[in-house]
Amino acid sequence: KGYEPGNCRWATPLEQGGNTSANQRITAFGKTLHVAEWARRLGMRPTTIYSRLRQGLSGAEALAPPSR
Repeated sequence: KGYEPGNCRWATPLEQGGNTSANQRITAFGKTLHVAEWARRLGMRPTTIYSRLRQGLSGAEALAPPSR
């Protein structure tokens, strides 16, 4: 069929950036989002989340607030 107004929608650059295979997705708290979106929602840096995942933490553990 191809592209036509009935089967297309505009996406913001932020949405388009999240729809690539290079993004790592995390499922936690009943939602699956890519790391950058989790970081925005939780007020964290994406590098913090990636670092925690590399340390072997689960998705939910990687998203937890830092212990002080």
